[in-house]
Amino acid sequence: MLFCGFGLSTYMFGQSPSRVPATPYPIKVAQPNGDTITIRLFGDERQHYFTSIDGYVIVKNAEGYFCYAAMNNDNEIIASKYKVGKRGICVRRYLKKISKSEKLKKTIL
Repeated sequence: MLFCGFGLSTYMFGQSPSRVPATPYPIKVAQPNGDTITIRLFGDERQHYFTSIDGYVIVKNAEGYFCYAAMNNDNEIIASKYKVGKRGICVRRYLKKISKSEKLKKTIL
């Protein structure tokens, strides 16, 4: 009987939990300066990435701001100098040069 109980508990609790998918809905977050932006989250609790509402990959920089993602020479994802939020002319020019890259998304995951 003890063996049966041990086997049952191993079966029930020995399995790794299933991953919880990200919310399919856009979410609002605050930037450190108080501005509110709307972003999307893709993936699950272990592997995920963020995009702007229009699909550009974004990452947090050292100061905690969400910025548009870029790749450095070592193919690592880094934060660009352009923060997500109000799009001035410089940000719009930058976004025209980059793509809503599947390569970036695959590199993150």
